Order: sequence, then C-alpha cells, then structure tokens
Amino acid sequence: MNPPAAWLWQNPKSILGSELQVRVGGSFVWPPQLKESEITRVVFVAGGVGINPLMSIVSSLATQKKEKGKLGFYIKFLYTTRYLRSDAHPSEILFLERLVSVFDVLGDEGRFELFLTSVQREREDTEIGMLSVAGKQLKVQRRRIHDTDLLDALGSVEERAGTVCYICGVPTMTDEFVEKAKNAKGIVERNVLFEKWW
Repeated sequence: MNPPAAWLWQNPKSILGSELQVRVGGSFVWPPQLKESEITRVVFVAGGVGINPLMSIVSSLATQKKEKGKLGFYIKFLYTTRYLRSDAHPSEILFLERLVSVFDVLGDEGRFELFLTSVQREREDTEIGMLSVAGKQLKVQRRRIHDTDLLDALGSVEERAGTVCYICGVPTMTDEFVEKAKNAKGIVERNVLFEKWW
C-alpha cells in the first residue's frame, strides 16, 4: 500500500497531533526526465479515478499549446471507466467534458479515446457508439482498453525512443499496462511512468 494512504488509514487516535512531513515531487510529473525537445509523443492511459493526476498534466499541456501555438509532439489519451447505467448522463463521467475541450485545443496534436465498460455486460464486445458531450459527438468504444490499443498509442517502433507514457488506474490494469509498455520494442523503459496510490 502507498505509505501516505497507509498512514492516513490508521486509527485517528494514534495519529492525531502527530507531526507530518510532506515531500513534494516524484517521478509522475511533467515534464519528465527526458528533454521536452526530445519528446515525439506522450501517451496517457487512465483507468477510473486514475484520471485525476493525468488530467492536471494534459490540462497544463493544453495551456502550453494556447500560449505557444504548437507543442511539437503528439498526445494520445486512452481513458477507460465504468458507465454504470444505460441512462447515465455523460457529465457523470469524471472530467469527460473537460477532456473534450482540452482535445479541442490540442487539435491535430492530440487524440482522445474513450472506452466504457459496464457491470451489466457479461461479455466484452467491440461495439462502437456515439456520445453527445458538450455539443459534440464523441466516438466511444464499449469495451476495455486492449494491449493492441496501448501498442498503437505508443506509435511506430522507430518513433518510440521519444515516447513518454503515463499510466494510472486500478492495480491490475496499471501493472499490466506498465509491463506491456516497458517491454514494447523501441520504448525506453525510464520513459514509462506510473502512479500507484494503493
């Protein structure tokens, strides 16, 4: 378990009034250790609430694009989450409207893909649907993110040396995709970054 989370889940009586030291930083930040001029592609893979730290990074990149006019690299964002009810409104999907507006700003320098799973479906299928979000039609994959989606997002083998990949989601998904990304031909292992809060 993540040390801060483990500390916070203690009996309140044992930690109340204790001194707390906090370190700022870590490896799951933008920009990564790679020089920005060496980056050709940035891949974000978010599962459920794993969207939270990725949202701040991609929002910052959209602001950077507004200021500079061009980023100089391509962004691919894969987001999977549960869509619990068939009558649910898109606004119930965490950050969806904000992501659509971010990718409007990024234009041809980015692509957002949404994958919706449902607890009511017993089998996975490849049904593609449309969802109206902030007045725009968004293509939706009604399935989980597959390995092939990740490998495609990483770009061609030749361009992967300049690819940075950020992964954050549920434990099994994060572990699986981190291993797949690190072992993808052409990827520099230190450029695969992940956040584990558990």
